[in-house]
Amino acid sequence: MMLKSEFNGLLFAILLFLFIGPGFISAQKNKNVASAPTLPDVIKSNLMILDAAGKNVDNVIQSEIKIFENGVEQKVTYFAKKESGLSLAFVVDNSGSMRNKLKHQIFIGKTILANLTDSDESMLIRFVDSGKITREQTWTRKRELMYKAFDKLFIEGGQSAVTDALYLAVQLMVERESQAKNERKAIILVTDAEDCASYYKLKDVANLLKTPMCRFLSSLSRTN
Repeated sequence: MMLKSEFNGLLFAILLFLFIGPGFISAQKNKNVASAPTLPDVIKSNLMILDAAGKNVDNVIQSEIKIFENGVEQKVTYFAKKESGLSLAFVVDNSGSMRNKLKHQIFIGKTILANLTDSDESMLIRFVDSGKITREQTWTRKRELMYKAFDKLFIEGGQSAVTDALYLAVQLMVERESQAKNERKAIILVTDAEDCASYYKLKDVANLLKTPMCRFLSSLSRTN
């Protein structure tokens, strides 16, 4: 119960699969997954399941998974374990409104990093306002470099530019597509969603992804 109250108010875009191959392909159009459902409104995302010690759990079956959006349970239509490499970008809000949540940001990042495989790569983007969006660590498979980058995060004043930081992350992910052929690509956004100073709009991010706006927005959920 303590953990739940401490994380209240944070907004996460948890392991959203942005691309499969050169661009986003919805689950019903993925020809490589024969058993995937053919429903018109399938949201494809990823789960990292951890035990009480923060270790990855592998022996999970579909019937044990419960997913809720705004308090309403969503039906899980397809579940499979993925083994291929992952390109994962962390986008972390270090504006003043996150002052009391910095330690949680670092904890979230390190917990996820500890459960990546040797074939996975990651990157860390820190942001405050539009003029303070920086790559604290470029793409790397060395978790120790990412740990150090998370330890150097700090809070400073400025109006949050959440969408601008997310737009940059998507740009870098698109660029990475031509360099690293990992099948899976994802962005983790850690913020309180108080966007006060972004130049870009969420529709610009959706256009960059070449996906309908509703698919992108449906990946965002607020913890209660």
